[in-house]
Amino acid sequence: MMHSPDGKSYPNESLFEELVTDAKIVIHHDCPPNFKLTVDLTPVNEGTRLTWTQIFEDAETAQAVKLRAGPANEQNIDRLTRVLNEVANAA
Repeated sequence: MMHSPDGKSYPNESLFEELVTDAKIVIHHDCPPNFKLTVDLTPVNEGTRLTWTQIFEDAETAQAVKLRAGPANEQNIDRLTRVLNEVANAA
């Protein structure tokens, strides 16, 4: 369940379909809007290139969530970057 700032609750079920250490994560979001998220990790000179791809059931759904999904994904990536930096600094 996901909770919004105004207190509303929304279904939010995701299943990990594939985990490849240091290379790939595939998640199926199993409630509306249904989509498959693939995160590919590729080593580059001094870090990792992250490629984030979301495939929706249809173009209409993709278009409907486009304005919300882009900023939300950026927030997720920013949080991931902060956590990875904290772990690296603690090591």
